[in-house]
Amino acid sequence: MPYSAPEAYYFSPTSHVPNSPLLVLIYRSALPQPTTEASSRAHLEQHDWLWGGTFKAVTSHHFHSVTHECYGVLKGSSRLWLGRGPLDDEEGGKKVDVGVGDVVVLPVSSFVVIMAAN
Repeated sequence: MPYSAPEAYYFSPTSHVPNSPLLVLIYRSALPQPTTEASSRAHLEQHDWLWGGTFKAVTSHHFHSVTHECYGVLKGSSRLWLGRGPLDDEEGGKKVDVGVGDVVVLPVSSFVVIMAAN
């Protein structure tokens, strides 16, 4: 499956969010079609990602201090706000929309909130 270059975003640390010196990557339409849990799992595991489970969208700010994360969108769409936390002012970060087949790679300490999920 040919890939196009991922969207890449860098976020500086804020007063409240460490953010990673590594890039957040978004691969558009990267999962096999039709996008199922089984085909997505097999595809991501081929690229050395460990399967952590299948979850519904959780609309809360979070980051992981000791691990990278890889999210695949299996159904619907979401708007993510990357790189800023709930205590940061309204400036900073980036809002991005993701949909079925997209994959988001969040390096350790990158902050994300799912603002809306359909």
